[in-house]
Amino acid sequence: MKVLGIAGRSGVGKTTLLVALIPLLAARGVRVAALKQAHDSFDLDVPGRDSARLRRAGLACTLISAANQTVLIEEHAAPHEAGLAELLVRLEPVDLVLAEGFSAAAIPKLELLRAGAPAEPRHRHDPQVLAVVADFAPPADIRLPWLPLGDPAAIADFIEHSILEERRP
Repeated sequence: MKVLGIAGRSGVGKTTLLVALIPLLAARGVRVAALKQAHDSFDLDVPGRDSARLRRAGLACTLISAANQTVLIEEHAAPHEAGLAELLVRLEPVDLVLAEGFSAAAIPKLELLRAGAPAEPRHRHDPQVLAVVADFAPPADIRLPWLPLGDPAAIADFIEHSILEERRP
């Protein structure tokens, strides 16, 4: 599986970009999975449902399965933030994993920047940044591809040619 990180400060539009990119990549025959690093607790289960009642009774993990979905919910007695490698082995094989929020991971990544948003550009010190996606013109000294945030098709082209090219027979 190929892994591509989507890095950027909170609020720059990482998820919005992924929502635009995923159908474009899927239309090109790319099977895509996403990993989203969340810094706060979340609950996928609906209070009052049988699965939620069972979980709250003290299960260590719950696997919920329906005709078109499967969800594994693991409970941790102590705080445990799984690393990228630990999460990747849990995914079924796909062509591309888009990893949102794993900015410090040693994986190829796109950096999202917005005009006026405070940021120390990651691409200046992270050799894993392959390109910058931004809503403003590139500085004169940039040596990386600079992709327009408003053009998801151009970003999908870059991903296909730079990340996925070798997956083609």
